[in-house]
Amino acid sequence: MLRRQFLANTCVLLGGLTSSGLVNALAGGDKQLLSFPLNSHQARLCSVLSDLIIPRTDTPGAVDAKVPDFVESVVSDWYAPRERSIFLEGLAALDEHCLKAFCREFIKSEQAQQVACLQSFEAIAMEYAKAHPQPITPASVMGKGAIDQEAPFFTKLKELVVVGYYTSEAASNTEMQYLPVPGRYSGEADLKDSGGRQYIW
Repeated sequence: MLRRQFLANTCVLLGGLTSSGLVNALAGGDKQLLSFPLNSHQARLCSVLSDLIIPRTDTPGAVDAKVPDFVESVVSDWYAPRERSIFLEGLAALDEHCLKAFCREFIKSEQAQQVACLQSFEAIAMEYAKAHPQPITPASVMGKGAIDQEAPFFTKLKELVVVGYYTSEAASNTEMQYLPVPGRYSGEADLKDSGGRQYIW
């Protein structure tokens, strides 16, 4: 199943999608040519950021799942101009923040410094979400309702990485399990075996 079909059918990742560009990418056809390709520095930033959000553990990380390519494809080909502008400005702001705080660009900063920088941007995103609550409806999830293109950089970044990862082949083969019948049905189980309370009438 293609990732756009998977997401269109489930509509549950992240409790909804805030980016119309991402909805369009998942609902639309495949594109081969990047209309607004990221430069090498921006692409490297996306790779480092993807790895920070979903690092490799005993399962593949975001980089293993080729999430940076997914991020670049959506930003370059599918994002609306305003969404793309916010995302690219966010990448530049990461460098500005680290240069001011640590006297080095984001990529050249230590991992703890990179995490601290991302936490600052996450706090901004959380404040924005509190100030601009967006009702999640089936229409908005499917890209037919009002979608907030003004969502801040960190919101867009996390959404792209998480959706890109959990709709990838690497994640589906390692972290996701198909359970046709979740749990176990025991129609003949005694109450005492289940730990339930017994009453004597």
